[in-house]
Amino acid sequence: MLMQLHTGHIPLKQYLFRICHSKTPVCPHCGNLIVESIKHYLFVCPHYACKRHAFLHRKLGCKAELLSYILSIPNALKPLFDFVIALKQFQPDTTPRLLC
Repeated sequence: MLMQLHTGHIPLKQYLFRICHSKTPVCPHCGNLIVESIKHYLFVCPHYACKRHAFLHRKLGCKAELLSYILSIPNALKPLFDFVIALKQFQPDTTPRLLC
């Protein structure tokens, strides 16, 4: 998962749309043409605000909003992974979805 976050090859709408596995890159919770990017998913999306606070802000403070910090500091990785796992967004999906 760490490498996926670094490269952007992670199953969020922005990447899935790029590889023809989603009809739209828009966040399913926000709409209004807000792209579900890594930064939106980790730091902005209001749908995840409570869990973001519990897993990231409480443990990392204000640095919890810096992608470069979260992805490079060993002490930040456990809260990051705990947060992503708690969201249950990246469940295995075996359904082929080529849409292009």
